[in-house]
Amino acid sequence: MKVCPECQYQNPDNWLKCEVCGRSVADVSAAPEPQERVSSARVRPAWRVAAALAAVGCGVWGYRIAARHFAAKPVQPAPHAAQQPSAQEEEAPEETPAYGGDTVALLRSMSSLKMPGEEEAVMLMRAFSDDVPAVRAQAAATAAEWVLSGASYIPSLPDRLLKAMADRDFLVRAQAARELHRLFSSPKAAAACGLSAAMRDAKFSAPLSGAVAAALSDGYEDVRAAAAALAGDTGGAELKEKLAGLVRSERDIPVAAQAAGSLARLGDGRGVKYLLSLMASGDDGARELAAGMLAGAGDARADGALRKLAGDASTGVRRAAQLSLQHRRREPAVIN
Repeated sequence: MKVCPECQYQNPDNWLKCEVCGRSVADVSAAPEPQERVSSARVRPAWRVAAALAAVGCGVWGYRIAARHFAAKPVQPAPHAAQQPSAQEEEAPEETPAYGGDTVALLRSMSSLKMPGEEEAVMLMRAFSDDVPAVRAQAAATAAEWVLSGASYIPSLPDRLLKAMADRDFLVRAQAARELHRLFSSPKAAAACGLSAAMRDAKFSAPLSGAVAAALSDGYEDVRAAAAALAGDTGGAELKEKLAGLVRSERDIPVAAQAAGSLARLGDGRGVKYLLSLMASGDDGARELAAGMLAGAGDARADGALRKLAGDASTGVRRAAQLSLQHRRREPAVIN
């Protein structure tokens, strides 16, 4: 097994990336699996085996069988990804996967359901409170997929995602912000999950604005980038200043570019100015990023810059610029 240095998830020996956080484990040496874990894996409870088999081979009815077991049994505590189990804990048989592997896989498979039933919804709501961060993050992703696929109203989803933005784990905070941005970007989805109504309610919109502002100062780049995108959907004057500060001080170019893109969408020229400076960069990745961020900019300068980049020597830059022009003009783009 390969233990991820970032989240401590135990990956198979032949994997190049961590299943949970996506970090490269190509350079991690495989370690022999402790005998205690091997033996515990062989005696996993039957309901977990049934749930996994049902998720793979039995379709929606399989999901419902798994959901019944999930609802009937309390979630067993599992160690946090950043914690190391003690020697005593190593010797005890595990009742659940240490990092939610089976549950995460099941929730991920459920993402494709367009008409989830009551039992699936119960399982999903319980997953939002699971002890394992990866399970909570996948619950947010699955819930958003249901809404984007046309599922009916999911009770309390806006409040659950807002609460997840303050989660103790950065994976969950980033995922919640990303899913809120996806839902806000789809008017149909925003209405279906109650976001449109919630944003008209100060009891939700004010805490959301505060959560986005806090996330813009988060210690993790993924959280700052996701919050910067979300700020472009919800941003008032106070968030514009936070975004502008991020553009000035952020060392990570993708995060700064995302903040600038949201500023540009909010009609603030400071965002367009930063993106235009990236377009003059000798780095292909920076120019491609800037071209993509200008798609929603309400600034006339963006059109001229994008037309220039549409003939760039880099294929990736040309593609991003032409797609942005297509978005702005609502005309088919010819991508070379």
